[in-house]
Amino acid sequence: MDYRQAAVKFTEVFNNYYPSAVGMKALFQAAKSYQNLGNNTKAQSMYERIYRQLGENEFQSQALYELIRFSLSEKKFEQANAMVNDFGRRFSASPLYASVLLLQMESFLAQQRYSEVQSAALNYLQKYGEHKEQLDDVHYWAGYSAFQNKDDETALQQFNVLLTDYPQTRFKENVLLAEIALEEAQNAKSV
Repeated sequence: MDYRQAAVKFTEVFNNYYPSAVGMKALFQAAKSYQNLGNNTKAQSMYERIYRQLGENEFQSQALYELIRFSLSEKKFEQANAMVNDFGRRFSASPLYASVLLLQMESFLAQQRYSEVQSAALNYLQKYGEHKEQLDDVHYWAGYSAFQNKDDETALQQFNVLLTDYPQTRFKENVLLAEIALEEAQNAKSV
């Protein structure tokens, strides 16, 4: 079965079984099928319906996650950030919340909103500690943002954690260059 046939079948199941869990799952799978076909307009419409129109359901957080991804890919940053905040209010216990926060940090970085990146990264590290993937990315983002914000102490702290706990990090060269720049700045201040 191809994605087009799957989308049609899932839509039929939704129409026959909504409002049951089977019906909701079918609508979500139909949206995924349209997304896989590249029909993002149809997929977004279905995700919006799941998220905003069909009341409380077990697929709302997943639909919102997909809507956030679409908004970010379309560079609709303010819309995406509003949805991230809504996700945090409504679904902070969801396993997807950590991924949503990573997406938000990446969008803040793209916009050079370093204070927000630093705050989000430090909060993420406090909340998730050693329990999530991509922690070296988050430590780097926290350090890089602190460096951009002239918060040398936080930058050095995050860079040291990165070099100590993640010796194979892909950011190693960038971190070493930033540490040299920080040391030079500190030496210049002390002269």
